[in-house]
Amino acid sequence: MEDHSVCQKCNGTLRIRKADGTIQPCWDCLQNGKMDVHSKKLPDHNIQL
Repeated sequence: MEDHSVCQKCNGTLRIRKADGTIQPCWDCLQNGKMDVHSKKLPDHNIQL
C-alpha cells in the first residue's frame, strides 16, 4: 500500500528551497520511497550514440 500523505517539509514538491535560493531534494521523501530514481519522461536532447 502506498503512502499518499503530503510531506510536511516539501509539501509534496519533492524538493526543498533553502533561504539562499539553492534547491535540494527532500531527503525524507527519498528515504520513504516517494521519489523514483529513473525518469520515465526523458527530454529530447538530440544526442546520437
